[in-house]
Amino acid sequence: MEHLTAQIGAARERRRDAARRLIALGRGTSWIARQLGVTAQAVDGFIKYQERQDKKRGQV
Repeated sequence: MEHLTAQIGAARERRRDAARRLIALGRGTSWIARQLGVTAQAVDGFIKYQERQDKKRGQV
């Protein structure tokens, strides 16, 4: 079970990373969502998650 949990977490982080890079390249959330197989709201969540993490680290 721990192995599956780790895999799910790793996949989530890969999607977050992909969304960040695609946003930086100028892609829209709907396009990114279609490419990643998630909703546009999920992409927004990925971006907001990163913003919160950056604030915690004092990077914003």
